Amino acid sequence: MPAAFAALASLALTGHAVTAGPLWLTVPVLAIHVLIAAFWLGSLWPLWQAVAERPPEGALALLRRFSAIALPAVLLLIAAGATLACLQLGRLGELFTTDYGLRLASKIAFVLVLLLFAALNRFWLTPALAAHHGQAAPRLRISIGLEIGLAIAILAATSSLGEVPPPRALILEAEAQAGNAHAGKGDSMAGMDMGGATASPGFSVVTFAAGGQGAEIELSPASAGTNSITIHLFDAAEKPLAAQKVTIELSQPAAGVEPMEHELTAESPGLYRWANAPMPLAGNWKIQLLVLISDFEEIRFETLVPLR
Repeated sequence: MPAAFAALASLALTGHAVTAGPLWLTVPVLAIHVLIAAFWLGSLWPLWQAVAERPPEGALALLRRFSAIALPAVLLLIAAGATLACLQLGRLGELFTTDYGLRLASKIAFVLVLLLFAALNRFWLTPALAAHHGQAAPRLRISIGLEIGLAIAILAATSSLGEVPPPRALILEAEAQAGNAHAGKGDSMAGMDMGGATASPGFSVVTFAAGGQGAEIELSPASAGTNSITIHLFDAAEKPLAAQKVTIELSQPAAGVEPMEHELTAESPGLYRWANAPMPLAGNWKIQLLVLISDFEEIRFETLVPLR
């Protein structure tokens, strides 16, 4: 039991939510959200088994004990989830205008349907079971079974949130870019005074696999925000490397940004480009390339790149 609580509580120290606001708020709110969700969703399978296998009196006692705890717990769960959503969205309008918001909206939709089934169980099917209605137990099993399916959908939607940057990060990115653009005017004037030449921002790194194959990774402008990533793959003889499939993963573990996966399309032999890679935070980003050469050979490249 202590290990289970430790594992669940550790989730409060990872993910996008940790970077969303002051730690004194986000860490306890996320811990409450995760612990209550684990209790609620984890209780569904034992409840389904109890209704299926126990006599009505035994199942009824367990259902009533669960309901007594579930009602205040769910209210607290909703409050914690709403707090996290507000922190991540930044603005309510982002719920339906961003990838993150749409994924969050799908999760909210699944939760609302789950709440409807929970209300059905509490106010209709459980009293019917207490009244020894002949069809109450089968209907209750079906309802709880559907809740289990919705729980799986909610977990999948939650997992997908880590694949895209939250609007809160994109808003900060836009503000930072506006500030950089304003400061850049002065830098451009200084460059003109010295002869009209300015440095082209960017970053390039070359990494090698065990077989001698290499990948040159170029980022532009190599600063927090949207970056263009150009990749040149070459074999041990420094010739363009042909691949069946190339997938790139971007993550920033130190900031809790989980891997964002994107499949690249070849522009020419060995040349791949991602024109609008979302990298909203400054710092070191981890880049992984999964290069499928054939059905039996896959090459993995991994490196860190710094963003201003």
